Amino acid sequence: MNLEHELAKYKNISFESRVACSVCASMGIVPILELPNLPLTEIFISQPGSPTLGETDQALHYCSHCGHAQLQNILDQSLLYSNKSGYEFRTSQSYTGRNTTEFFLNFFSSLKFKDHFQCVLEVGCNDGFLLKKLKPFANSLIGIDPILKDNEHHINDEKITVFGDFFENCDIVEKPDLIICKDVIEHVADPKSLIAELINKASDNALFMIQVPILDKIIENYNFDHIFHQHLNYFSVSSFTFLLESLGCSLIDYTVNEDHWNSGIFAFTNKKNSNSLKVKKISLNEIEQSLRVYKSQLNACELALEAAASRLPVYGYGAALMLPVIKYHFPNKLASISKIFDDNPSRDGQFYLNSTTPIVTTSQMIDITNSAVMLTAFSSRLNAKRMLNRLNTELNPIQIYYPFNLLNGAI
Repeated sequence: MNLEHELAKYKNISFESRVACSVCASMGIVPILELPNLPLTEIFISQPGSPTLGETDQALHYCSHCGHAQLQNILDQSLLYSNKSGYEFRTSQSYTGRNTTEFFLNFFSSLKFKDHFQCVLEVGCNDGFLLKKLKPFANSLIGIDPILKDNEHHINDEKITVFGDFFENCDIVEKPDLIICKDVIEHVADPKSLIAELINKASDNALFMIQVPILDKIIENYNFDHIFHQHLNYFSVSSFTFLLESLGCSLIDYTVNEDHWNSGIFAFTNKKNSNSLKVKKISLNEIEQSLRVYKSQLNACELALEAAASRLPVYGYGAALMLPVIKYHFPNKLASISKIFDDNPSRDGQFYLNSTTPIVTTSQMIDITNSAVMLTAFSSRLNAKRMLNRLNTELNPIQIYYPFNLLNGAI
């Protein structure tokens, strides 16, 4: 199949629209951010892209009843994930993955729920890195992730059993007393049904730990570049606690890892507690104010880049998976950047679907000491710190732009 034929599927993308809140079923959801022609992310091609390729109208809606936010349009899921058959991310091999797992384990230990568990179930276990860390705390551990298909034997041992399939296709006969679901629920069209099914599988008074990006921090840290087609749900602390109460569960505690996509980790049990947590919902005024700050930051950064481009070469550093959405929010789509350098040699010579800006591996980088460079990969604060350090200590461009000095919190 030639590339042109393969790319045709990214034109006129089909979708279904939601009209009710996926947490409380309210019909009173309202648009808070219109995103016309929002580009797809995480796709690289071997030729210059086309300005409209992979772009589809989108909108973020907000429910004032429970405080949940969600995308209006659910794109064809087979299209969104069809290029993930060779999904490369492995927690054990990723600096960010290992650090976020350590954060997760520290929070788990702080709960002091109980010393030992009969059975652990992790839905979305990736390469089993977290399950292996939990082996001393359980008699048996089960992991589910479709990326493990035909490779289960690399992880299975005397305690761990993994299934390379989707959760709904797995027949789990055990009644786990610790259920973990990290970075999954935000991708699911009906999150309430999935969590209800997890509760149904569990033993009485089980511990649940679910990790999702939370809306509160997106608003607080001006992270509207974190809104993209694959993440259908944006829970707030308010909407997640509302969901738990509607399912007869009780929140134990929660924390936020601001280094990892503003992710909230919610620990709860399926044992009903009369003490419900009262959480203030995010107001529409708070959202509007955050959007104003976000847009003003982008405008100021792009003006500075365009001024620099009148006297210096301007480059980007970091061919981030999310860069198409980051560029989308800039008024002129970062047109002054002529190349994007990246440390991953496999990105060399590639392009994004909707961009003609080439990606060049840093091993082929020319002397950039007389250049202006913008950090273009910053969704993960951990990566941003590492890359900014390299810009300052090794690459030494004459000007460095970290575009959002207010975004993602302090670096």
